[in-house]
Amino acid sequence: MAFIPHTLNEGGHPPFEYLPAKAGAVELGMALEFTGGKVVKISAGTTVPKYFSLVTKTCADGEIIPVQKLETGVDYETTSAATLSEGDVGKKVALNTDGLQVTSNTTDGVAQIVSVDGKKIVVRF
Repeated sequence: MAFIPHTLNEGGHPPFEYLPAKAGAVELGMALEFTGGKVVKISAGTTVPKYFSLVTKTCADGEIIPVQKLETGVDYETTSAATLSEGDVGKKVALNTDGLQVTSNTTDGVAQIVSVDGKKIVVRF
């Protein structure tokens, strides 16, 4: 899975933009950071993403792709690379290195767990 908008807590829709990407593969809903004037998959699970990819493709360096800007009033649905339970609600967890899901690691966590329903995890940043 990936990071997909789940709940819009403050109304409206998260804005999207077209930005240049670094060379490499991106997937729909992948967490991205902006570095060196280009978007790229997050480099660490403790990095708050700035954007999420709106396309799945292998990008040439500088290729313009559609991205959705991270919004604080939006909860995002994803999955977890580790087992999480209702007891984890409220904890802040790190993102997985694939940029597509969360982990159970709470050290320097950036995504707060809103709900856990089996494999479906809802988080906010």
